[in-house]
Amino acid sequence: MNLTLSTFFYLWYGNPSTDGYWNHWNHTVLPHWTPSVNEQYPNVGTSHDPPSSIHSVYYPSIGPYSSSNTTTLKSQFLQMSSTTIQVAILSWWGRPGYTKGDTQGTSTDKQVGLAIKATEGTGVKVAFHMEPYEGRDIQSFKDDVSYLVSLYGSSPNLHRVNGKPVFYVYDSYHIPYDVWRSALPSLKEMGFFYGLVLNKGDLKGVVDSGFDGGYTYFSQDGFTPASSSGSWFKLCNTLRA
Repeated sequence: MNLTLSTFFYLWYGNPSTDGYWNHWNHTVLPHWTPSVNEQYPNVGTSHDPPSSIHSVYYPSIGPYSSSNTTTLKSQFLQMSSTTIQVAILSWWGRPGYTKGDTQGTSTDKQVGLAIKATEGTGVKVAFHMEPYEGRDIQSFKDDVSYLVSLYGSSPNLHRVNGKPVFYVYDSYHIPYDVWRSALPSLKEMGFFYGLVLNKGDLKGVVDSGFDGGYTYFSQDGFTPASSSGSWFKLCNTLRA
C-alpha cells in the first residue's frame, strides 16, 4: 500500500518584527462548552501576552514566529521532510475581499502563496484545508476552488491524487449532503475532495454524496466518534467500499 504522511499546517501566526503586530499567539483563552469545566478556569476570555504567554501548550524553539516569514516557512518544511512528512495541508479561509477570514479576522490567502513557494526544494508538497467562514455555501465554495486552481493549479509543489490538487473540506456537513451530491461531479473536474467525518451520520453523508474520501481531523483519541482509534478500521473499510 502506498501511504502518504500529511500534517495540517496553520498559517495564521504573526509577530511585530515581520507583521507589525502579534497574531494568534495572543489569542484569547477559549471557553469550554461545559459550564462546570469553564468555571474551573477564571482566565477564560482573557488574551495571552506574547512572547512570555502564548496561545499554545508548546513553545516554538525559535520563539513566536510569523507565518509570513519565508525563511521560517522554508525551515519548517525542511524539518517536516526530515521526519518523512510528505504533505502540508495549508489552512485557508476564503478569497480576500469576500470573507473576513477566521474568527480573529485573519486571512491566510497571502501566506498560502508564500508557503507554496517555500516548499520548493524541500520535498514537501501542499494540499488545501478549506476552512469555514460566515456565509460559505456551495457556490462560494466552487468559486473558492476555482480561485485556488487558477492561481496554483499548475504549480509542481501541489500534492495531487489522480493528477488533481487535493482539498480537505472542514465542516463540510454545514452544507447539506444532497447539495454536495449535486455539486461534486463538476468540482471533481478541478480537484480531489475529502469531507469531514465526525460520526456515523457524516460517514454515510460523505460516502453517499460522492466525496473522494473522508478525514477525521481531531488528533485526540475519542474526541469524536470518528476520531476514536477503535473505529478506524471499520471507517476505512466503509470509505474504501
